[in-house]
Amino acid sequence: MSRLRSPVWLEGGAPGSLTFLRERIEVLARWRMKAPARDPEIQALLDRQAITDALMRYSRGIDRHDRKTLESIYWPDAEDDHITYKGDPKGFVDYSFAFTKDMRTSHMLLNIMIEFDSTVRARSETYYI
Repeated sequence: MSRLRSPVWLEGGAPGSLTFLRERIEVLARWRMKAPARDPEIQALLDRQAITDALMRYSRGIDRHDRKTLESIYWPDAEDDHITYKGDPKGFVDYSFAFTKDMRTSHMLLNIMIEFDSTVRARSETYYI
């Protein structure tokens, strides 16, 4: 599981392959503790968009071999579990860039399902092709 920078805690997904990856993502809600109170429906929309943005930044970082973008989605103390790699985000970036060094990738995100368990916890299942 990967802890990406986004407003709520996410969990879900299962193993995939190189062309089809069902991502498993966890996110801590650190900033939420200081955020001003908002209408719950508005906050859910903002959270949903922030989660989607984090997923998009992940894909962009991988596809462009953009280390700064890819590292920016993780919390400093994050641990990444991509089935073939388990460890810190910096190591994952190194691993993924080495793995794709001779490839041109273009990830597409499909079926982005985000379900909220509470105001600080959500489940996300996203298909990467």
